Amino acid sequence: MNTGYNLNRNQSDAGQFLFNLNSGPYAGVTLQIPIYNGNAYKVQKQSAEYNLNSAKLQQESLLNFLTADAVKNL
Repeated sequence: MNTGYNLNRNQSDAGQFLFNLNSGPYAGVTLQIPIYNGNAYKVQKQSAEYNLNSAKLQQESLLNFLTADAVKNL
C-alpha cells in the first residue's frame, strides 16, 4: 500500500488555461507476483543441504574425537 499528498502545477503561455493546479491526497495498492525467481529457492535448498551435511560431519568428527579421548584416559 502507498499513500501520500501530491501537488502538480502546469503552466502554458497560450491556450484555454494559462495554468492548471492539481493537489490532494492519493492512495493506492500494488500487487506483485513473481514470475521468475532466478532459481533462488533451488539454490537455497542446495545450500541448506550442504550445511546439513557439514553439520553431520562435524558431529561425527566430534564424537570420534571424544571417543578416542575417552579410550586414552582409560
